[in-house]
Amino acid sequence: MAEYHKISDSELMKILVDPKKVKILDILKKEHLTVAQIAKRLGQKPSRLYYHVNKLEEAELIQLKETRQNGNLIEKYYGIVPKTRKTFEFDPAMVAENHHEVMEGIVQTIQPGLALLEDDLKSGQKSGVHVDYDINYSDFTEKEWRASHEKMIASIEDAPAQSDRKKVEETNRSSEKEKKDRYVHIILSYRLSDADHL
Repeated sequence: MAEYHKISDSELMKILVDPKKVKILDILKKEHLTVAQIAKRLGQKPSRLYYHVNKLEEAELIQLKETRQNGNLIEKYYGIVPKTRKTFEFDPAMVAENHHEVMEGIVQTIQPGLALLEDDLKSGQKSGVHVDYDINYSDFTEKEWRASHEKMIASIEDAPAQSDRKKVEETNRSSEKEKKDRYVHIILSYRLSDADHL
């Protein structure tokens, strides 16, 4: 079951909505690596990643795990700190205050997937790139919609939905609670390594 950690620090939030920093965190969840090794996994030059690694270290999301002497060089191996294994949830007031940065991070995350999807649709055949989408229109009450969202998130995280994560506020007006509305779920998924070549 995912453990949620509420974020109320705007600088930390900005880090966690930056796709490049999230990729670095994902890589370091598996093993301790140097900046050069991380760069190789991402298909980037190490010089383009030092800034991001420093920001992650300053935010205490990663830490220096060990150093190794390699000839005249000292190699620094980084890994994530235990709190980074938690699932983060942003404080709503902080999101409202920093909504531009949140939207920028969301767009930066979605944009490569849309570019891959467009290329795939234009070619008219499966190209070996892992990109897919689904659009599903459904009739739900607000409570049903929230429950469906929780199930999607839980299935993606491979963990059961947490009933206390986002409690639906019950109202005394049962007709309001049970009123159905039209919702749309737009699911876009893509392999991050395919986006590295855009």
